Amino acid sequence: MSSSDSDSEFSFHNSDDDSIEVEETRSSRSISQTTSRTSRRRVSSSMSPDESPSPAKRQKRSDDEIVIIDSSSDDGDSDSDDMGLLQRLKNRGSTTNTSTSASSRKNATTSSRSTNTIPRLSRPTGGLKTTGLSSDEDSHGESDDGEEKKQDDYRPKHSATLGSVKNTFTVKSSFSDKDCHDYLQSLQRNVEEREFNLDQIPQHQVISTGRTIKSLKAWSGLWPALREFLQNTVDHLSLLDGKTGRRRACLAMDAQKENGTVSTISFTCQDKTVCKFIVQPDELIIEQQFTFPIASRSLDTGVIDTSKSNASNCAGGFGDGFKTAAAALMCKGKDFHSLKWIFYAVQEKTKITWTFQGETKDAIATFAKSKALQVVIEKERMTTSEVQKLSSSDASAYVMRQVINVKNIGKEFINKAVPMFTVFWDLDESVLLSTDGRNRRGLGGDFIGPATVQPMIFQGKLGSIKPKSGIYVRGIYVRPSKIKDSIMCFYGNRLEVSGRDRNEVDDDELIKATRYILHRCHLRYLQSLLQGLTEPSRGTSWLLQSPSFLNRILEEERDFILYDVLQYSKGCIFISNKTTNSKDPFIQWSSKFLADNDMPLVPIEKGVNKYLFQEIDEYSLAEKCIRLIKAKMKKESKKKSDGNMQTVFSQFLRFLGVGRSKVIFSRHVTIPFIHDGNIYIPESNLSKELLVRVLNVCLTRLEGVKNENYSSLLESILKSLDDGIIKSFTTNDAKKIIDRAKKIQQKSSKFLSNSTTTTKESVEVLDDSDEDDGSNQKNARSNKFTADKHVENIFRNAKKCGIGGRGFEKDNAGPDDCIRSASELLPTNVDDSFGGGSILFDRDTSNEVKNKSFNKSRAKKIQKLRKQLNEATNVIQKAIPGISKHLDMIFHAYDGKNNEYEGFYDGERIVVNLFPFLSKFNSDRQAVLHFVTVLTHEYAHFTRPDAGHGPEWRDAHMQMLIEVMKTLED
Repeated sequence: MSSSDSDSEFSFHNSDDDSIEVEETRSSRSISQTTSRTSRRRVSSSMSPDESPSPAKRQKRSDDEIVIIDSSSDDGDSDSDDMGLLQRLKNRGSTTNTSTSASSRKNATTSSRSTNTIPRLSRPTGGLKTTGLSSDEDSHGESDDGEEKKQDDYRPKHSATLGSVKNTFTVKSSFSDKDCHDYLQSLQRNVEEREFNLDQIPQHQVISTGRTIKSLKAWSGLWPALREFLQNTVDHLSLLDGKTGRRRACLAMDAQKENGTVSTISFTCQDKTVCKFIVQPDELIIEQQFTFPIASRSLDTGVIDTSKSNASNCAGGFGDGFKTAAAALMCKGKDFHSLKWIFYAVQEKTKITWTFQGETKDAIATFAKSKALQVVIEKERMTTSEVQKLSSSDASAYVMRQVINVKNIGKEFINKAVPMFTVFWDLDESVLLSTDGRNRRGLGGDFIGPATVQPMIFQGKLGSIKPKSGIYVRGIYVRPSKIKDSIMCFYGNRLEVSGRDRNEVDDDELIKATRYILHRCHLRYLQSLLQGLTEPSRGTSWLLQSPSFLNRILEEERDFILYDVLQYSKGCIFISNKTTNSKDPFIQWSSKFLADNDMPLVPIEKGVNKYLFQEIDEYSLAEKCIRLIKAKMKKESKKKSDGNMQTVFSQFLRFLGVGRSKVIFSRHVTIPFIHDGNIYIPESNLSKELLVRVLNVCLTRLEGVKNENYSSLLESILKSLDDGIIKSFTTNDAKKIIDRAKKIQQKSSKFLSNSTTTTKESVEVLDDSDEDDGSNQKNARSNKFTADKHVENIFRNAKKCGIGGRGFEKDNAGPDDCIRSASELLPTNVDDSFGGGSILFDRDTSNEVKNKSFNKSRAKKIQKLRKQLNEATNVIQKAIPGISKHLDMIFHAYDGKNNEYEGFYDGERIVVNLFPFLSKFNSDRQAVLHFVTVLTHEYAHFTRPDAGHGPEWRDAHMQMLIEVMKTLED
């Protein structure tokens, strides 16, 4: 639909076409001062302090004015930017009249020298109604006040409410007398280019176009024909500015309604009429000035118009469009009345009339009867009244009138065609994303914005009509918009109409053209429109109404929108709130580690755009940590690694069945974790807790670990090592632990070979899902009882192990370690210094407590131990929810006569002796871990009361420990 490709009959070559490319060189500084006047940049007097422009880099004084050149530049080179712009303007000016009246030059000089700004020139009523210009923040990381953005800020700087920021950057709406003069002169030159001797036109001739009059689906209705005729007028008279994509600023538009039925729409420039639309319900007259009579050659099929640079590549050649439009109207049957073009050559006093008619073709051979389009051309002398009327008006010497008489043509023009042609619009520039928003050169006048908030066309004089939502190419509607209820207008060369019927655009090209706008619009306004991507709770702006289209933009412009527009730090990592609230040790450690290295984890709201905020997974999180760790280790001085520890862990890994995994020690790691099969371990002193954590992370995060090996090795470590730091640990110590684990495993295998009890049952008896609301019914699964049923059996059949050394049944399991000498324990109420409640004391200690002679320092230690024991109870409850109803069997005790046992289960109660723990732990975590081991040990006796310490009991104990360890790692 461009002037170069259009199938329309008329084409006006715009001397201001911004597609001219000029090399920007230093030699361009020699441009004349007269030409440089056109490059001045006006600063709005209404500009707010926050929008003040950056200081001018240089000033040039000519004889008539001061030229201020802005220092901002798209590529950082303001000299080449400004001078390149002046060079292009000079080239354009070579084809236009650059003369300016002395009075206007004098006024401009006086105003410029007094205010150091370019003055606003007065203009006729009409034109674009816009706000003043102001500067935009630079796209290279500087705010309005010129300060560089802080790189450590990962949140957007501007958090304005959605829609509160307006686009204060608008197209230039002011113009000078020179602009009007140059425009009218260009129209006159266009007439001169098309002149020929009218004597070449005969008085009467009938030309057949060879076009058959028949219905075409794509040309149904009145819109396609109106589109064609209107495009001819807009293109020929250059009503649209190719640089802004809007109606020319020097054109004033006026609409009037007379007698309730006749509407007149006129475009004027300095009180000279350029074109006029006279509208009645069933008639439309398009009267355009500066139009020389068209030669009949235009009726030939495929003829080339040399004024169009790409005419030879057009789909139908010159004139194809208006002939198709005429044939489409004539298919309306009785609704079509007439179609005439009348040309007035006032100087030659000649009137030429084209009447479009249908010529009947009789059937012949296999060809059916049909009608073909023909044009009857009549040339005659203008009447005296016609000459006087046109001579006395402000009309040019050459006028064309298109008279279209079709039922409802006028109504269709006002209600459908006008809303679909940008030349009739006065836009609210404050809500548009426009390429003209940042004082850039060569922008092409592209813009997008909401249609619903635009002002009524003609200020409502012809009814409540508004711009129609859709995609527009060179000012003409093409197809529905890809963004709901928005107008997407493109005037540059970035988007062309595709399809023979001019009703489609290429999706990829549309994406590219839209991206072009986003890169050159007012970024702060764009940021406010995109807030809904980061904070869905704030609502959705007009730009976000069509997620599918926006997501395609985001796929290709993610970095630009994320970092340049929304101003997130390039180092930030996006995670969900669920992740940030995670108690997983690795998540907690990695979050802090990355944040300390300028890679903060940024929580994102639920419902944010997934294309923009790509939430990181745990694998990628670990990968980022590994890169940092390796980079840090590479920079650090190389230190000999502890080969002994490498060997120790390698022995344990081989026993677990994952011997190929590599062990890496680092002082930057505080917790063990797995990545790509490798195990990263803190470079610290060895302890039982560290070994347990490494084993646990291997079990939960590493493929190939043998469960039976894990459980036996864990039991061996818990029984073989003391709490706290292990000062000396050799490979022989590791071998002893592994040998003990193998013996434990052998005993389990021997027992299980004669047992039908499964490992799964030992854990499931404590699972809430297997309980039956207190009933004693059997579970559907064979050999499986509810916890209540099992407890009933325990209290009915269990042998009590408690004070006095009664034992569990041996079942060849070796000595019962739980059976130790114990004092008679008496329940004693204690005050807050012990933690309150009741504790089981031996008789002597109980008397000391009652007499308040018990050591206060020791009482505080007991209070702390009870707190740690309660924490261990909570950990077990979280790991095995089904155990909750049996927590009341745990009793705190203090047997001051015996430190050889830590606890026992007597068939009714689990008693934990705090006395041996008084000086045992170096940290709360060690204490909790140890109490977990003690409690699960006794709970295993509770679940397997007749198993002693045999394999069945051992398996139950390890299954509970595994579940608890998993919870500790989460």
